[in-house]
Amino acid sequence: MTYNEQIDRLLENIVGDLDIPDEVYEDAVIKYTDIAEFLSADDSSLKKYSPDLFPQGSFRLGTVVMPQGRHGEYDIDLVCKLDIKKESISQADLKKLVGDRLEQHDKLDGTVKPSRRCWVIEYDNIDNCAFHMDVLPSIPNREAPPEGILLTDTELTRWQHSNPKEYANWFFKQMEIVLRKKKQLILDEATASIEDVPEWKVKTPLQRAVQILKRHRDIYFGKSENRPVSIIITTLAARAYQGEENTYDAIRKILSKMKGVIQFSNGKWIILNPVEPGENFADKWNEYPARRIAFFAWLDKAIADFDKLGYQNYDASLKVLNEAIGSDIVKRADDNTRKGPSYLPSKIPPKGPTTHARIPWWNVKIKGNAKISCNVYKKKNDVKPLWPTINRGVPKNVYLKFVVRVDNISMPYQVFWQVTNTGKYAKEPRGEIFESVGSRIHENWEHTSYSGTHEVKAYIVKNEECVAIASIDVPIR
Repeated sequence: MTYNEQIDRLLENIVGDLDIPDEVYEDAVIKYTDIAEFLSADDSSLKKYSPDLFPQGSFRLGTVVMPQGRHGEYDIDLVCKLDIKKESISQADLKKLVGDRLEQHDKLDGTVKPSRRCWVIEYDNIDNCAFHMDVLPSIPNREAPPEGILLTDTELTRWQHSNPKEYANWFFKQMEIVLRKKKQLILDEATASIEDVPEWKVKTPLQRAVQILKRHRDIYFGKSENRPVSIIITTLAARAYQGEENTYDAIRKILSKMKGVIQFSNGKWIILNPVEPGENFADKWNEYPARRIAFFAWLDKAIADFDKLGYQNYDASLKVLNEAIGSDIVKRADDNTRKGPSYLPSKIPPKGPTTHARIPWWNVKIKGNAKISCNVYKKKNDVKPLWPTINRGVPKNVYLKFVVRVDNISMPYQVFWQVTNTGKYAKEPRGEIFESVGSRIHENWEHTSYSGTHEVKAYIVKNEECVAIASIDVPIR
């Protein structure tokens, strides 16, 4: 490995440590999906307003950074949009409308707290979670269709404009080519197309650069009130990004171009929201010059720190990063870098023996192709999946829908499924073969109950012969 490759791998491993763990991310998705269903339920006072609950900020952009301190929690930002005209409701009434419904959720009893702009759900009180959720009430901004919204703020009399969905679209557009390449790398046989790979399963150099710069900022500023907000770093980084395909190059080139994408006009500093031109992220710089001075001082320090990596040896670079990022994180990343691959899979029990599975009884004469895809659902027979299963572990207590696609075999035929649980946690090992019947013969629903890597097969049988076989392994944490 060259020095540059070693540094890039080290930075990737640092991000792996900073990033929100898969299991925490998935737990958050399951929980906010539950809240979304509750807000729009038939007995909900909000149902007539067509509530739309969706993530925003770093959780949506894939730039979450591990909280500092032993007791830090990830902050999951959500927007709850209700279809109400601005003239029909006040900010206070909108906030109360959403809060009243959240407080009726039997699982959230005593966990819903008001804050300046939103409702905070403190899951630590009930589930000992590593995160809390901020639910921000909003209504459509009719002057910025289709995704513009108006937000509540108890300290401001005017509605605040925002557009988190379009901002996310813009951010991902800035790294579109590299994102597609990264998705292609993790495609497997169970995936129908590149569009099936969700953005949160992929990490691009732009996202890694933002995460590392946010942590550098956190170390540099501590609890200072002059600490720049994440949206400024994220926006400047995305504007400066030029499609670099490794993290090391992306950070250095982004830092070198950041100053050039900041505008100064008519005596004012300007960092425009790319999807809400009337919003200036640098407004506070003009009101409080100390914040602007502090930002540029931090930017100079970041440029100096990461430039040092370009002309030092590996051990000297570790010392720079220890100070800039934090010695604990750098130590763990260095250990993983010296071990080898930068991608560390989830801790999932290895696949066990399948000798207890029933042996198929048909003559096998392969005449076509079959492929299984699998999606995760909160409830059985839900229409919308939470995410597809791609190269990572699935949590327990969710539902999986397996769908087999058959090519080059004409109907009619039969579809048989075989689910073989493996590992020491499988209390009821399975391996029987059963036929799919009815109008959905290509589907099979399962519930995740036992940790381990389990095997699912589909047999396509025509005229008493097995003419195609598909198989997929499902790792359950």
